[in-house]
Amino acid sequence: TQFFWGLMYIMIFMAFYRSSDGNSPMSLTEIVQYFWLQQALFPFLFAFNRDAKIAKSIISGDLAYELVKPLSLYRMWFASIFSSKLAATILRSWPILLISFLMPGTYRFVLPSSFKVFGLFLVTLSFALIINVLLGMFMYYLMFITLEIKSTVTIFANFSSFLSGGLIPLAFMPLFITKLNYFLPFRLGYDVPLRVYSGNIAGSEALISIGLQVIWIIILFSLGNLLFSKRLKKIVVQGG
Repeated sequence: TQFFWGLMYIMIFMAFYRSSDGNSPMSLTEIVQYFWLQQALFPFLFAFNRDAKIAKSIISGDLAYELVKPLSLYRMWFASIFSSKLAATILRSWPILLISFLMPGTYRFVLPSSFKVFGLFLVTLSFALIINVLLGMFMYYLMFITLEIKSTVTIFANFSSFLSGGLIPLAFMPLFITKLNYFLPFRLGYDVPLRVYSGNIAGSEALISIGLQVIWIIILFSLGNLLFSKRLKKIVVQGG
């Protein structure tokens, strides 16, 4: 499924590029790398991947079993979501990347231009995973309030996908949206590592992005931990 989605996106952008004479913020080669990585690293890059077990425990009240454990619920769920994203990506990424390496001509996925670029990519990708897990934790916080799974996930998915570049690469967004997104965490968990790999973000801009990732990790973890702590004090579980 992810392979054909990537191929579809690439073909759409190829059609746009061939029918336009204007300057593009990303080259066609950069776009190809962007979308192959997007599909290969799908669990890594999207903050709204739902953990069915956690969501069910909130709605059903099974959360009570977790609360009696001498552990931080926030950190325990963070570890669970982190590991599931990592495992899913390891299992599904290599077949997509392998096939994309074998694609002909313009469709081919290529290695980064240097070891430095690859190193920056690994750093931004690692921080992106942490940011996406922390953002996803806010989705479960909203479930505590609304006691709704589907509606919460749908709203969160549409909102985060648009602001992260999951629908359209942020480089193609209007300038005012790009400027707004620069100060939000969503692009740091999605757009940045993909454009670093393709070479569209490089040098000092890549280093500044890494610094912003670290700052947002600290902010999101501190805020999420605080909100969870306050909300858990108000939890009421019906029944025996």
